[in-house]
Parts: sequence; C-alpha cells; structure tokens
Amino acid sequence: MVGKIPNNIDGLIEKRRHILFCDKMRLIRDSIGFSAWAMVILYPLFTPMNLAIVPSPVLFLNIDRVAFAVSVGIHLRNWNTFNLRSLWKNRFIKIFLIFSIYIIIISLNDRFKNIIFTYIPHIYVAMVLGYYLIGNEKDYKNIIRIFAWQGGLFGLIILLQFFHVFDLPLTLRKLLPNPSLESFQENTYRYGLLRVSGSDGNSVNSGYWLSFYVFVSFLYFMSGKRLINKVPFILAIVGIFFLLTRAAYAGVISGFLYLFGVLLTSFPASFKKNIYLFSKIITMMIIVFIM
Repeated sequence: MVGKIPNNIDGLIEKRRHILFCDKMRLIRDSIGFSAWAMVILYPLFTPMNLAIVPSPVLFLNIDRVAFAVSVGIHLRNWNTFNLRSLWKNRFIKIFLIFSIYIIIISLNDRFKNIIFTYIPHIYVAMVLGYYLIGNEKDYKNIIRIFAWQGGLFGLIILLQFFHVFDLPLTLRKLLPNPSLESFQENTYRYGLLRVSGSDGNSVNSGYWLSFYVFVSFLYFMSGKRLINKVPFILAIVGIFFLLTRAAYAGVISGFLYLFGVLLTSFPASFKKNIYLFSKIITMMIIVFIM
C-alpha cells in the first residue's frame, strides 16, 4: 500500500535543507572558532589605536590587515556556504549596506585611499565574522560580553589618560614606522578640564566609538545581578563623561530616551503621550546644545 504523500512536501524538504545547513554552519564555527573569536576580541579593541603587529616601513602589518587576512581565509575556505541573499533579508543589514554604499559613493573623490583600504575592509570583516560566528543564543551572549568589556576597557583607557597614569593609544602610535602625531589630540581643555583623546587619538572620534559600547555594556549590565556585570557599563559611562564631547553626550542621552520610550509601551496611552512629548522636547534641546 502506497503511503499518503504529505501536502506540504516542499515545506518538509526546505526544512530538511535548513537543518543540514545549520549543521554545516555549526561545524564551520567549530573549525574557525579560535582565529575568528580572537579577531572579534582584538580587532575592535585595537583598530582605533592602529596597533602595529610588525612596525616595519618595508613590510608594515597592523591589526586591520591581520583581521582582513583572517576573514578572507575564512571566507575562501567556506565559500559555498556564504549566502548574501539571506543577509539581504535582514532589515538592519539591508539598511546598513545601503548606507555604507552611499558613504562609499560620496567619499571616493575626497578619501579614495581610506575608503578602499580601510572602510570597505572594515565592512567586509564585520560581515564575514558575524555571518560565520553568530548562530545561536550562546553566540549572541558571547558577542555582548566581549563588546561590553571592550567598552569598559575604552573607558579605563580614558581614565588613565585623564589622571596622567598611562596613555596606551599614544604609546602604540609612537611604535608606527613614521608616526604622525599632528592629528593626535594632546593638552586640550574644555570647561577648565583636560580633554583627553581616548582610544582614537581624538575625543570626538573616541566618543563615537564609546557611544555604541555604552548601550552594549548596558545590556550586559542588565543581564546579570553579579557586580562583574556592572563594571563595563560604569567604566564606559565615566569614560564618556571625561571625553567632554557634546555629540557623545547627545547620542547617549537620545539613546536612553529611546530605550525609555520602548519600555513605556505597556503604560496607558495618555501617560505615554506626555512622556513622548517630553522626550521630543529634550531631544530638541540636545540638538540646540550641540550646534
């Protein structure tokens, strides 16, 4: 007797293909684990400081080139599993790629070398490492933990600069073959306080970096009750303050207002309306403040 053929046979086949693909991606993550996770830890941490692995004028090798080489190796080794179409289905990635393409187009004339050799490789490394490393909830938690502590370390670097203990970014910059310190911010003051340069050598650029890490470290802050979960967020917030950068202040305050608004979705409509109006007014005041 012939068995009954399921009506959703196409769905079953697609589900089976998805299971096989997930199993294959798990094996890939296990095989590339050390090198890929090492880049996730080291690359965002040291690329603002342009860490020189081989500080030679003949064969210069910095952290950016190492991360790019590792990503290319991972990509070539697993070429047949990289599905750009699946990435394109994600709304955030789609917006990010469209925005990045826009930046590339408008910046080619003025910053051709920087766009080709720095900006595009940064995007490529982020896409490849994210695609092959993040496959389940445990991977997401590892990413959050790593990024949170990177934010905490950036905050600690700022504190060490402010209190004249040790300037790691400046020390690493001087290790370059022909170090140019003209763009490196030193001995500047605002409101009578020392305005430190941060991890990027410039307080504004460092503020952009740390503004992102503040919210990741906040997620880590809320993820556990242990004191160790609170340390990165505290260091990041204190670091943001000592950068004395109004744009960073505005970004952080606006971000927390947005989170506050999201948390209010369960409150009565009349209460939410007043809070949203208040948030808009505060946002306008921030914009006027940074102009």
